[in-house]
Amino acid sequence: MLARLLLGQLWSINCPMRIALEMSPTQVRLMAVTLISLVGAWLAWSVFQVNIEFDDGYATLTNARFRLGLSEHFYSNRAPLMALLMVPAEVLKNSLGLHPMDVRVAHALTALLHLAYLIGTWFLLVRVHGRDLCALLAYAAALTTPVFFSYAPFLSHDLFPGILALWMVYLADRHLQAPRLRHWMLLVVLGTILAMIKQTFALVWLAIVILTPMLLLLQRAKSDQWRAAAGLFAAAATSGIITWFAYGAALAPGFGNEPLWLRPWLQISLVSSNYASEGGAWAAFYPWVYVQNLWAYGILTMMLIVPGLALAIWKGTQLERLVALFWLFMVLCLHLTPYKEVRYLAFLAPFNAVLLVPILRRVWQERAFYRGVVLSVTAIGLALSAAEAQRIRDSYYAHVISDFLEPLPIHDAFQGRLIIGAPLSFVSPEGQAYYGDRYHRITHLTLNPIVSAYGYRTGHYLQLDHVRNINASVVRPGDIGLLASGALGRVEPFVRGNRQGLASDFVQVLGVAEIITLQREPGGYRVTGNHDGDTYVVLATSEDTLPSLLSNGHLDESDARRLFAWVELPAQVEVIAFRVLRRCNLGGCTRSGPSSTAGDSHSP
Repeated sequence: MLARLLLGQLWSINCPMRIALEMSPTQVRLMAVTLISLVGAWLAWSVFQVNIEFDDGYATLTNARFRLGLSEHFYSNRAPLMALLMVPAEVLKNSLGLHPMDVRVAHALTALLHLAYLIGTWFLLVRVHGRDLCALLAYAAALTTPVFFSYAPFLSHDLFPGILALWMVYLADRHLQAPRLRHWMLLVVLGTILAMIKQTFALVWLAIVILTPMLLLLQRAKSDQWRAAAGLFAAAATSGIITWFAYGAALAPGFGNEPLWLRPWLQISLVSSNYASEGGAWAAFYPWVYVQNLWAYGILTMMLIVPGLALAIWKGTQLERLVALFWLFMVLCLHLTPYKEVRYLAFLAPFNAVLLVPILRRVWQERAFYRGVVLSVTAIGLALSAAEAQRIRDSYYAHVISDFLEPLPIHDAFQGRLIIGAPLSFVSPEGQAYYGDRYHRITHLTLNPIVSAYGYRTGHYLQLDHVRNINASVVRPGDIGLLASGALGRVEPFVRGNRQGLASDFVQVLGVAEIITLQREPGGYRVTGNHDGDTYVVLATSEDTLPSLLSNGHLDESDARRLFAWVELPAQVEVIAFRVLRRCNLGGCTRSGPSSTAGDSHSP
């Protein structure tokens, strides 16, 4: 549908076998409005369809609730601005009495940001290149990509900042041509906002500061442009100082005992220490993830981006050269940093659009065959994007988190404790994921977002380092356990597909702690009591012994000796166990109940 609406008007009525070389600005405007409206409608639909977040999103909402005084948990490794933007969403969510884990109000606010991003990018592209068919094709090829539709339904930090970055580069070019105080001040504000959204975006100012002298040398600029460049350096310094102390103030909950000026450095050190248990981030992330997933940024975009860069650098305007140099700088920097996910390059989409227009115009002036190839590749790219966009129809996106956590009581009615070891993992049902992308299609849920959303306070929860630390000595009847065999993530050797490469024996459960009776029978023990036939996680009496998951009510004799260190086996005994209410594996999540499967006893 999207490809048909966009491309259907491109064939000349007078010459049905030839592609029209020109379209009026009014026609282009109508098609742009149609395209943006279609994507806007999809964004609105996604608000109702998607009620799940990724780890970044849950952490952001946890910090938003902290700012409202609704939570005692705060993530010190997160940039502060998105959490502040989500404060109104959390206020509205509470006033509407929605489910504690409901994230749709936050998604509605994010959808508005993404719609503003689409509109703003189109207007800035038109200001740079004018309004014609090639500008529209460049816009569609660069922005309506699979990676956009992968992350736009969620609380993403990686999409809409792209227009702010392009706006900064545009203003830097304007300032070099004719310095104005309002441009200077706006650059300071935009640079600060970007760095407060995500620490990585501090590279935008760094790129401008490094690339501006290179550009001026390349163009043999006059002294007045060098004076203007000095003004840019002053703006960068001003923005950097404001950002540093703003971070210091925002990080007070996490580093309150440290000097304000030192807190941002402590946050950097904290982020840098991630994945230390895996040998560091360089070992944890696949270094060629961007190259392996070029199609996700748009097929036509990736076909033409290199000639577009060359054309901009050698024959482009000053702005086009700056955009090209900026693109190269950011790609190089993000490739040379250890943390790599496909989404991290998504903010460059507006820059891709700017770089594509001149090369598309050159192609468009050639033979009709080349124009046909451009339209065909555009159609294929839009089809891939449409396939990615429609995946959110699956009920997984609407219900998996709320269904899994449904047994959790509200804080006023909870007399026990919530006990969790490893983070929970939820794998979406698609068969395909970005190759080598460690977390694509996987949602992780840790203790803090849950207890923050449900309003549990200290004494109502217990965080353990590992599932093996959950034993009979730390669990009381009425406690609720969230037990997972381990957090899922793709590791080398990478293979194609969504679930391939993940731990095939992965299992996680939600259960309520109860005293159960084990009755001796040949070969082991059978669970007796009020819930015969239910699934149980039987806890060990000693530390560093994994519990056993029983789905047929039978405990093998060998497991009994391992769990309880028995030398002689009693005829009947009472032990503590979690009666499983929810259970997940790589195939999805189910409500647990009586099972007719025999012999299913293993460690989670």
